[in-house]
Amino acid sequence: MSRDSGFLSRLFSTLLGGSAKQDVTQKGQELLASYQRELSDGNGDPESQLTRVLDQLRAYWELESLRWAAGTSSSGIPVRFSGEELGSITWHPEDSKLEESRRSLLVILAGLAAPYLAKVAESQADPLQRWQSERADMVTGLLNRPAFMGLLLNELAKPSGSAGLTSVLVTVHIQDYTKLYTDLGGNGYDERIRDFSRLLRADFGLHSTAGRLEEDMFAVLICDLSNPDKAASMSAAFRNKVEATLELDVTAGIAPRVDLYSDPQIWLNDARTAVKQAEERGGQQAFFSQTMQMHSVARWQMETDLENALEAGQIETWFQPIVHLPGGEIAGYEALCRWTHPEKGGIRPDEFIPVAENDGSLILEIGQLTLREACETLARISERNGTAPFMSVNLSPVQLKDSQLPKKILAVVELAGVNPEHLKLEITETAVMHEREKAIQALERIRETGAQLSMDDFGTGYSSLAYLREFPISTLKIDRAFVSGSDLDEEAKEILRTIVEMAHSLDLKIVAEGVETEGERDLLAELGCEYGQGWLFAKPMPAEEV
Repeated sequence: MSRDSGFLSRLFSTLLGGSAKQDVTQKGQELLASYQRELSDGNGDPESQLTRVLDQLRAYWELESLRWAAGTSSSGIPVRFSGEELGSITWHPEDSKLEESRRSLLVILAGLAAPYLAKVAESQADPLQRWQSERADMVTGLLNRPAFMGLLLNELAKPSGSAGLTSVLVTVHIQDYTKLYTDLGGNGYDERIRDFSRLLRADFGLHSTAGRLEEDMFAVLICDLSNPDKAASMSAAFRNKVEATLELDVTAGIAPRVDLYSDPQIWLNDARTAVKQAEERGGQQAFFSQTMQMHSVARWQMETDLENALEAGQIETWFQPIVHLPGGEIAGYEALCRWTHPEKGGIRPDEFIPVAENDGSLILEIGQLTLREACETLARISERNGTAPFMSVNLSPVQLKDSQLPKKILAVVELAGVNPEHLKLEITETAVMHEREKAIQALERIRETGAQLSMDDFGTGYSSLAYLREFPISTLKIDRAFVSGSDLDEEAKEILRTIVEMAHSLDLKIVAEGVETEGERDLLAELGCEYGQGWLFAKPMPAEEV
């Protein structure tokens, strides 16, 4: 017996058992062995070959019909590959009582055929359909970010200003989209975004192409405009329609193409800068201006300085103690990133971290550096004191999207020789409300490393009791805005009391940030808050002083 027949013989024995009829096991085995050899040789069409085998089985079993049908079907034996149903093997209704042994043989046949039929389907797929699946946003059908960036690159490769026409990039930001998600739920939110996208695709003219860059950020490239001001009037009309029909607040940034653009990312950054400028001024849209150009140049200069700072070791990790309020002893530390520029001196994290996040790769490098130095300091403190405090380290939303983050965490803790359970990784409300389901999956993978998770700056976003239950967190950090002056304000006291009770109902520990007075400390302890952090206890300090 050939190798193919031997394999099928074992498969038949396993699936059909020893009680199968001779006509099934012997004849079926011969036909399937022949079919498998033909598939392996790569000669002929797998679909035609499958049809021929089914015709032979139909005649041998004396059935009314037995055939292969492409597409999904509610009857018969499905032929699936990688979760996709390619078709099914069906028979005549009068043969509905097909013997179990024959059904099992057809299951084997379907399994043999599936990978070969999948290749055929892939090769015959509509090129446009393949392009859409690879290049389009799954929810809206708009171009995804890589595809849209490719579109901008192609546009910049063309001569600018030909025939007196120009192109304009418009970025559109949906305001408070996390609240929208909370109010509508996942399905309702997706449907609203699809309606928004249909308007975006239709309202900027025939020479426009739209894309979805992020959950809440969209863009439109408008080509062949005689006057960039036309883009502004289109944008204004679009915003008015969206606000009237979909009840969405949106802002827009408009960046006409200029000769200086060679990198599509710079063009996009300028359009996004215009969006931010519009939001800061309380307006609804803004053109990218010369003043913004200066800010853009400054941002790119800071990115360059950051790259140099990382190479020169100017980025350091400092540590601020976190105190156990009932006893007053240090229970842990938070690792904080610090940058001392050789000429400009200390640069605030809220100035350089957003720049690093905008770049993407820079924040990943900074995040890994901070995590490594935090674990090294944790190991040193544990060895010195004989007990290990917990170490809190902030995670950027960019890091949270990094599929390799769990492996990086495990590598760092193993190298430092610390227990990952002593690590508390802090995430923000905004970070996890972006694509909430994906964020929860990412957090679950992080928890599998043994590290704990903490929700940072609670109260500044849109988290609610219902959503907090979904996240695998163990600690809640109350933002300093709720702590400052709380001992002197009755309303502030009640807000704090509510947050503490809510957190405890979820079995969460609480860290209060920004504790600066003894009155605030005493109130927090009275309310049952476990930990406090702030200048009352200690300012951030370099690693050698911890």
